[in-house]
Amino acid sequence: MRRLRVVLAVVVWIALLLGMFMQVTERLASSTAARQAMVPPPPLSQLSTSVLNTLTLGYRGLYDDFADIWLLQALGDKDIKSFDPRELIKTIRTVTRHGPKLESLYLLSCFVLAFEFKIPEECQAIIVDGMNAMPGSWRIPMTQGYITAFVLNDPATGALYYELAGSRPGAPAYFTSLATKLAARSAIDSNERAAIKRSFFESIGIDRGIRPDLEVPQVEEGERQQPASTMPAEAEHAN
Repeated sequence: MRRLRVVLAVVVWIALLLGMFMQVTERLASSTAARQAMVPPPPLSQLSTSVLNTLTLGYRGLYDDFADIWLLQALGDKDIKSFDPRELIKTIRTVTRHGPKLESLYLLSCFVLAFEFKIPEECQAIIVDGMNAMPGSWRIPMTQGYITAFVLNDPATGALYYELAGSRPGAPAYFTSLATKLAARSAIDSNERAAIKRSFFESIGIDRGIRPDLEVPQVEEGERQQPASTMPAEAEHAN
């Protein structure tokens, strides 16, 4: 029985590697224009999580590593802005809904959508996936707190995420006081705002010295797409 499991596992991984090779070959052969809509998800990622667990025969962690590398390759592509953002979002969610345990995957996904594609409102679902997968992480809810409070201009909801982040082990001490200030809609001066921005980029591993072109996209108060003063139920369950 054990031998059969090993053989089946080898077959599954060979199929995955073949699929990756074919997809990479196809992407390299296509033109930039044709690639616009091509952000293919990893093989097997469109299956349900329960089916994926069964199919990987106890090697789910190896599959997650494979899927993480697949997605990170897309997120780090030098031509990322040529991708269709809707297709990219679908591919990201296809991976994150399975709950891989790689913190940087959720942070980078949100960063790319918010700062490269200027669609910060698409971060929340990915961050919720991350909080469910890694409930001990403070960087994941902190990321949504920053996006919500300082990009989507919803300080009350941002306060909830900062409060959640501040309750995690190892979180910076200022999160709690910042959550209180945001909840009270107290004024945050330009120096404090700059320090918060700097801390945010440092926390998610982005060097502003290398990417000085990165500016925080601003959404006017009337344009924000986040629900005021509420978090989705899934995020509350991650607390």
